[in-house]
Parts: sequence; C-alpha cells; structure tokens
Amino acid sequence: MKRKLLILTLIMTFLIYSVPVRAADNLTWDNNYERSRSTTDQMGQLYNAKPIKIPIGDAVGSWLYSYSTPIVYGNTLYEYVWNTDSNIGYLVAVDISKTNPTSAADFPVLWKAKFQVESDERVDGSPGPSISPDGKYMSMAVGKYLYTWPMSINGNQNIQDSNLTHKYVIWGNNNQSTNMIAMSPAISSANYSWAGVDKNTFETVTFTAPMTCAGSWNGGFIAAPLYAPENVDPNLVQYFNVKTTDIDSAWTGEIFTSSPAIMGNGNGNVLFGVDGGYPVLFDFYPSSMTLDYFGGGVIQYGIASAPAIDPSTGHVYVPDKMGNVYHYGSDLGYINKNTDLSTGDLIISNVAVDNNYVYAVKAGHSEVHAIDKYSMSDVATIFSNASGFIDPSVVINPSTGVSIAAVNDAAGYIHLSSVSSSMSGPFLGSGGLSTSAQGSPPPPYVAVLMDAGPNQLIASWTDDIVDGAVENGALEFWVPTVSQLTATVNPSTNQPNAMTTLYVDTTVDNQMSEVVAQLPDASGNPVPINEATSMTYISSSPGPNGSTIYHYQLQFRVPGSPGDYNIPVQLRYTVPGNTADPVNGSAPYKVVKPAGGVVQDGGATLTLGSYALPENRIKSNDEFKPWPRSQLQKQHPAGTTFLGDTILADLSVDTPALPDASDRLVSAYLTQASVTRPEGYDDGTKWSTHIIDEPMQTNGMTATLQFEETWAGWQPGNYVADTPDWAYNAPTLKSPDWQGEIDVDYVIHVVYQYPVYVTSSIPDGNGGVVTSVSIIWETAEMDVPGTTSASLTSWGTDFVVVPVTAGNSYS
Repeated sequence: MKRKLLILTLIMTFLIYSVPVRAADNLTWDNNYERSRSTTDQMGQLYNAKPIKIPIGDAVGSWLYSYSTPIVYGNTLYEYVWNTDSNIGYLVAVDISKTNPTSAADFPVLWKAKFQVESDERVDGSPGPSISPDGKYMSMAVGKYLYTWPMSINGNQNIQDSNLTHKYVIWGNNNQSTNMIAMSPAISSANYSWAGVDKNTFETVTFTAPMTCAGSWNGGFIAAPLYAPENVDPNLVQYFNVKTTDIDSAWTGEIFTSSPAIMGNGNGNVLFGVDGGYPVLFDFYPSSMTLDYFGGGVIQYGIASAPAIDPSTGHVYVPDKMGNVYHYGSDLGYINKNTDLSTGDLIISNVAVDNNYVYAVKAGHSEVHAIDKYSMSDVATIFSNASGFIDPSVVINPSTGVSIAAVNDAAGYIHLSSVSSSMSGPFLGSGGLSTSAQGSPPPPYVAVLMDAGPNQLIASWTDDIVDGAVENGALEFWVPTVSQLTATVNPSTNQPNAMTTLYVDTTVDNQMSEVVAQLPDASGNPVPINEATSMTYISSSPGPNGSTIYHYQLQFRVPGSPGDYNIPVQLRYTVPGNTADPVNGSAPYKVVKPAGGVVQDGGATLTLGSYALPENRIKSNDEFKPWPRSQLQKQHPAGTTFLGDTILADLSVDTPALPDASDRLVSAYLTQASVTRPEGYDDGTKWSTHIIDEPMQTNGMTATLQFEETWAGWQPGNYVADTPDWAYNAPTLKSPDWQGEIDVDYVIHVVYQYPVYVTSSIPDGNGGVVTSVSIIWETAEMDVPGTTSASLTSWGTDFVVVPVTAGNSYS
C-alpha cells in the first residue's frame, strides 16, 4: 500500500520534455541510471593476468583513499579520491584512449579538480561523479553539497572544483550532523520545469532542464536542475528537498545510501531506499515533485543498496541489507522475492540484471549467485571460495545472449564467468581468470568496472602503494589479451613428400586454448577446418613487455608436387563458455623439384589372411598377442573373416618408379606403414566400434601386422541352416554383417643416382677442338608415400560377446 506525500519545499511545476536516449558510449554504472549494472557489448573474457597500475597518489602529490568505483565516458575515466588529513577530495580524470596499452605511461592524468570541504562536512564516502545521458554535464555530491557543471566549454574540458557556484545544499534532519555522501547522483533523460530568479530583473522565471538528485547521511534528499540559464542566479534556483523526519517525525537517524534509480529509461520515477529501521522503498515523482514510499510489511530490512530496474521489462529488483532480494513489477506491484541468500550476516552490495538472471552476493560476501529473474529461485552459484565479493556486473553479448559476469574479491582477484541465455540453467566458465588475474586488494565498496572505454578495459582502485610509487592510491587496468599468433614452417623449402615441422608461437596461455593446423591432403590442399589436427604444446618462454610466449609444433609431410603452399592454423579458446573468436594464421612453404626429378610410388599389394585358431583375447579375456605364423590354423577363404579371428596383414611394396630410365636405384626400403581398420570395444553399456591406426612391422619392402576381428560378425537368428565346411563350425550369417576396406598407408625411402652429363673441350693441336662428354653420377634421396587397400567381409562367429552391466538383462 502506497502513501502519497505531497512535499513541496519550493515551487515546482510538472511539464516534461522528451530528450534523446542516452548515447551509445554511456557504458558505466553512473550513466546507467536503471542501476542494472549491465552493458550490451561483444566483449571477450580473456585479459592479462596482471594489471597496469597508475599511481594517482603520486600524480596528485598526496596519499589518497577512495570508496569509489571508477566511471568512464568515452575515452576518459574519472575517479574520486580523498585525503582526510587535509580534508580535501580530488576528482581525477585519466585518458584511456591508447590502443593496446602496455604501461602506466599509456594512461596520462588529464586533470585533477580539488574539493576543499567545510568543517561540518565529510570529504570521504562519496562514490564519485555521475554523467548526464547526453554526455554534456557532470553531477557529484560531496559533504553537504550536490554539484553540477558542464563537462566542456567551447570544446575544451571544463575542470570544476568546490569553488564552482552551481551547487545545492542537501538539508538534513536537525539532529543529524554527518554531512557525508554514500549515494551516486542520478541524472534524468527527461527535462522538467524549474523556477529561479532573473539576475537582471529579479523576477521569478521558469526554465527547463534535466534533474539531478542525491541524498546524504544527514537524512536529506534533494532533486535539482542539472543546469540553469545564464540569466538565472544559481544561488536562487528553487529545488526539492525532503528529510526523513518530514515523512515521519519518528524517522530520525535514517540515512540515504541507496543510489537512486530512474525508471522509464531515465524519463520516469526515481526509486531509492533508506538505510535504517524503516524498511521501505521511496518512489519520487519528478514531474510533480511528490514522494511515495512502499514495501512496508514485505521488505524486511533497510535498503542500503540501489534498486535495479530491468531495461527489458521495467521490473524492479531490490536487495535489503541482510541479503533478501525483492521483485516488483513495472507498476511497482509486489511479485515475489528470494530469501535464500540471507544468512543473518549484513550485506551491502548492488545487484546486476541481464536477460535471464539477477546476480546477487550472498550475505557474508563469500558467494555470488544467479537468481531466475522471474521465479526468483536460486539457480546457481556463479562465484565462491573467496571473501569480500561486492557489486557484481554483467556484459551481455547482443548476438549470442551469452553474458560475462564479473566481480572482484577482497584479495584483489578478478573473477569472470560466462553465463548462457538458456533458461534451463547457466552454463558457466571461469574464463581462465578466476585464479590468475589479481591486483592489489580493493578498499570497501570498490568494485570492478567492466567494458571501460574503447579498449574494453577492466578498471578498479586500490588504496595500496604500488610498485615504484611514493604515495598511497592507484588505479588498476586489466587489458584484454592481445591474441598474437605467428606460424612458420622449418625447413620452409622441401623436396616432394619430405617431412618438415610447423611451428606456432602465441601469447595466449596454453591452459585456456589449443592450436590446430589444416594439414595438406595428397594434392596439397588444406583439409577442411573440421578435420584439422591438434598441434603439440612444447614450452613457454618470456616475451616482450612482460608477456609470455607459448610454443607449439607439429610434423607433417609436404605434398608430392612442386609448388608454393600455405598451411592454415587456428587458435581456439577452450575455456568453458568462452565468447572470444578464434585467432587465425598461416605459414607458407615451398616444395621444389629436386635436381634428379621426382620418384613416383610403384604400387603395393595388401594380402589379408583370416585364421580361426588359435583362440584369442575375446575368449580368453586377455590382451591380443600376435602368433608365430606356423601356429596360425584354419584359414578362411581370402577376403573372408569371422568375429574372433586372427587377421594376418602382409604388405608387399613394388620398386618405386625413378624419374628417368637412365637413373640407377641404390636402395629402397619402407620407413613406416600403418593399417587403418575398425576395432570393437566395450564402452561400459554396449559393444561399440571405432576406427584406429595401427603401425606395421617393416622389413625392407615388406611389412606385416596381426590383429583380431573384434568389430562385426554377430547377428543372432540370421545364420544359415548348415554351416559351410570352410567356416570351420562357425555359424555363418545369411548376409554379411560388415563389408569394407582395410587400408594401409606407407612411406618408402629411396636413394638413387641420376646422370649429369659434363661436356669438355680441349685443343687437338691442329688449331681445332676435341669435344667429349662424360657422366657424373649424382646421388639423391626422397621419401615416397603410397597407399593400398584390400576388401574384407565378416560372416559370423562361433561365440557371442555380451558386455554385462548392472541393470541390464540378456537372453
């Protein structure tokens, strides 16, 4: 039940003017006045493990502390810091435009504005500035004032400080003298009508401007114009101011820390809570300057954190300071809540909202959970096993719907996880950063800023003295991993069919990636990417600018025809839920015709013999072992086999064809040969088959291999009535269970000599010349690949293979 409070501290009217929606580069918390802590962007999740640290204390010349998460607009980052000894605060602007930054020098401090507070003000606590949706104005609350100023004048940066005249006093309760800010101001997209006094005529005039609003620890909340015309005295502008004791005289000691959220994409009501003994949510109407509050009897504890408004539905999610999260509709009617994250411990942390989930920190700050944003059920624990989690945020990929959730912990680690758009449950992945990306410990209330600026940085603040600094206080920037990949072939020039090695170096950690190569087929064309071969990781070594280089290699055989070739390689990220695209590269190489010409394969013959005895491993439940040839018995007709038979494969390779009839063969022998065949195996539930490659034993120009027929030959009920004599009592199928080819690939090393004809001329003593031709025999060698195959048919068996597993029965 709502209670309407018509509190008009000063004159207000309620004409609303539409303005453009916020600009595309308003990507931070303090431009997103729905407070959903979400951005929409195609952001990767792979970042350098160590941040670049910018010693802001040294830049200002003072030790500095902060409770502020950085904010960004365009190419500039802003951070509010303070020194309580001098009672001075500083707003620092840093340039973050450098592409692929590598050092602190790439983040120059642009300016620093000083806020010298009065004796009754607290300089600490302020969460920093806010930026108007159009990027033209800034608003910040410090001490007892709400400041506003244009961000640029005539195209130049407008550096303002506490001396600026456009500021509003936040009047609080009489008995509350703590003038400290814990609210980040909100700035509307809509224009509203305001009243002020003309400097020249001293008459009351009206004007339109967006609204900025904030509250204080003193129990006061104000809404004021973001700017006023030049002819209006800024000290005589009328604005809205309410105190908690104006609402209820018993509400003393209440403080405003819940940053206001604006409904309707910056055009609607303003929602915020109060941290104290009165658990309600305030609903401020800027059009009429009136205030409601609601939630009594539903909300159990004070609201210290910001409400979050879902941009897609307008629904509102409100965390209380004990971990309960409440769900209200766009009409602010109560729907449901989640109480699973309340443990009895205090929790002050904002929530984030994406397409499917609300991300909330469990009371105690030790876990981050995904809550279904409709049912409010606890779906999954996103992050755990750490302490100090606060203010999760999320980046939503607009094309895939996959979100990257992020949070930091008390030790300074950055935790990233991919979360799918599937409502059946999150699909999670650490992104390789949950245990490796660490900066200095953040102070209380400081979270990480995601997707910052054009380089999509992750940014945070630490109160520590960083390496090489003199003063406390530094910004930290995690830079996206620059996925560099170089590929080379060495040797890069080879004879036909020679073996060479592909080398790949990359800056991406081998624990979160793999590298594959599209090796050449027989014609030299790269195989399809789905048939690419994984490369072998070898080692890592230090790289430039503190990076690490990861080394891979893979041997392959070059094609048999001379020419220029290219071998494509691809680095794929293997971390679960990864959103980053693969990195592609290639390595050129040449195949040159040798001086003696190209040796051609002369062909080969593969003979397959199948033997019923001796019995083998299927019956004996043992590993298969080859038998001496003399012990093989009961051979089936050529090309015929039965389940359980021993198959003897004999390869005989013909002499290769030399380039020219005049060439002389020195030697030829097999260097390798392998059989490609099916194999049966027990996968735990059934008898399955797969294709394997098995090396043969080579001897000169022949090779041999024994293996067992384990993949086919059993079809109960499909046997012929009378077993043929050649089946040796094995039941024979009416039709074959399997027909196929057994393939062999082989390589012959050939050494040969080719003639080189040398012509020489000598005087004949009579003024003439005698010409003679001699032959020099040059030696060349080459690897020649070849392939052959033989057909095989499986007809039956004299026993049955039945893998027995619990819960199954067989007859």
